[in-house]
Amino acid sequence: MSRVDLLVISNLNSTSITERSMRRVIPTLVSIPGVHVTAHFTQYKGHAQELAAQAKKDGRDVGVGMAPS
Repeated sequence: MSRVDLLVISNLNSTSITERSMRRVIPTLVSIPGVHVTAHFTQYKGHAQELAAQAKKDGRDVGVGMAPS
């Protein structure tokens, strides 16, 4: 099985995503065989776009933006 490199991006300041919810989601993602997860919280306006652009340059396979349900 090949490895999947996953980036999770979330903004704790502008959504209902909390550190608590991230502590539930990230372990679930990490438990998937073959998936390598990196999580980043955005720090300022436009940061998510910068993180996504860098992830593309770095060759990450998947980028996920966490948003409220």
